[in-house]
Amino acid sequence: MTSSVHLDAGTYTIEASDFPYGPNSWNFGIQATLRPDDGGESITFGPKNYGPKTLPAGTFDTNIFVNTIGDMDVLITPRLYKID
Repeated sequence: MTSSVHLDAGTYTIEASDFPYGPNSWNFGIQATLRPDDGGESITFGPKNYGPKTLPAGTFDTNIFVNTIGDMDVLITPRLYKID
């Protein structure tokens, strides 16, 4: 499942309602990338690296991923918070 939104510059962090294998697992989680408006280097969020990060203005693309680990019965609600 993917989503995109334009962000203003600021410091952001990602949280989620439930990471069944912890926030560092590549079995189930969130991957996101900010592509800056000025064409600068992309900035990524992912397991072991959810934030906080100071970001320039740009397009924020995110997706929830599930690796092939079997059945999943989990509700996840990712949240992107602007700290400043």
